[in-house]
Amino acid sequence: MIYAGISGDNAPGGLLRVERDVCVYKPDLTVVCFGLNDCCRGIKNLDAYKEAIKDIIVKLRECGTEIIFMTPNLMADSVSDEVTDSYTREAYANMIKSSEGSLEKYVEAAKKICKAENVEICDCYKIWKTLKENEVDTTRLLSNRINHPTEKMNWLFAMKLIEKIFEEEII
Repeated sequence: MIYAGISGDNAPGGLLRVERDVCVYKPDLTVVCFGLNDCCRGIKNLDAYKEAIKDIIVKLRECGTEIIFMTPNLMADSVSDEVTDSYTREAYANMIKSSEGSLEKYVEAAKKICKAENVEICDCYKIWKTLKENEVDTTRLLSNRINHPTEKMNWLFAMKLIEKIFEEEII
C-alpha cells in the first residue's frame, strides 16, 4: 500500500503527480479522493477540478489500475467555539467563506464524472450529510474542527472502503 496524498493538495496538483507518485508503482487499485481543498478555491475553479478528475481517471486507466473514487467528509460550516486562538479563528472563517458552500457541487461533479466513466464510488460524503441531517454536530467529528476527521471517523472511511472493495456491508 502506498499513500500518495499530500496535505493541502487539490485535484489539479494530483494530476501533475499521478504518473510519478502512483502509476510508477503499477497499483492494482487506486483510491482517489479530492474535493475538500478544491472547494476552498471557490466555485470559480469547479471546471478545473472536473477536468483534473477526468484526466486523473484517464491516466490511471492507462497504467492499468482499478479505480475507486472516495468522496470526502463535510467541512465545518461555521467556526467552532472550541477554536479560541484568534489567528486560527480568522483562518477558519476565511476557509469557510472561500468555499462558498461549494463542496456539494464539487462532490456531485465528481460523482457525475465517475458514473459516466464507470468508476466505482465510495460515498462517504453521503454518510456525513446523513449525520448532519439527523442533527449530529459534524464539526465535533472533525479533529481540527474545520476539515480533518477524527480518528474514529477515519475508521468510517476505512470500513466503507473495505465494504466497497469486497462488495459486502460491514457497518
